[in-house]
Amino acid sequence: KSAILTTVGVLEQPLGNARLHVARLVAALLQTNAPSMCQELCNLGTMDLLLDLFFKYSWNNFLHFQVELSVAAILNHPSSEERPCPGLQNHDGTAAASNPEAQGEALETGRTVDPQASFHNALVAHLFQKCRLVQRILDAWEENDRIQAEGGTRRGNMGHLTRIANMVVQNLEKGPVQAQITDLIKELPEDCRGRWESFVDETLRETNRRNTVELVSTHNMHSSSEDDDMESPFPNDLSLQQAFSDYQIQQMTANFVDQFGFNDEEFSEHDENI
Repeated sequence: KSAILTTVGVLEQPLGNARLHVARLVAALLQTNAPSMCQELCNLGTMDLLLDLFFKYSWNNFLHFQVELSVAAILNHPSSEERPCPGLQNHDGTAAASNPEAQGEALETGRTVDPQASFHNALVAHLFQKCRLVQRILDAWEENDRIQAEGGTRRGNMGHLTRIANMVVQNLEKGPVQAQITDLIKELPEDCRGRWESFVDETLRETNRRNTVELVSTHNMHSSSEDDDMESPFPNDLSLQQAFSDYQIQQMTANFVDQFGFNDEEFSEHDENI
């Protein structure tokens, strides 16, 4: 692939249309939570590769959004303790466990074990252990801070990285895989765990505070009977603004390539357009 000139400089090796579409495909496949698909993605190291591309192409927000969707799909599906098993059944109509250990656990706890969820939990462990998600977040953030301290420009993937970090924190507090993520964080090296806790308590919290815009300031408003009866046209939180922003990103991601004139022949012959 030949280098291309972008608004932020020369890109020596473009991401390519094909790899962007593969990222979209992976994000869609993860939404299915199919056991065989999750296991194969673990075996292939697909998420590790996507995260490599996420940090390498720090200005390709179309790619960043697909990686964020993939991480969300992995973290937001229920675990085996919260899902009924739709699999094979015994003669009495009860669900059959997929292996002897799972069957023993099911007998002891009175729950059925979902083989689909067990594969997905392996993908959660893969994300934190093999893909080193927490370490990558910390390293990328520190590298961005160093670049900005030297007078450089904030990297283009920092917004999506902030949302991924918040996603991890939210699932640590409450979520379908909360217990597993908590254990995986505890397994981190002591220095890395300390960096993560400091990052969450200080850096990430301050970033979220700056990103939260106060739409209406009421400190200097004059009190009157008319003012008391007026309703503010602005929402009390940023949920509507965030939803609209998500809608814009999703529409751009879904339609950008088609809107700018790519067809099937060009896609199959040239993949260096993005």
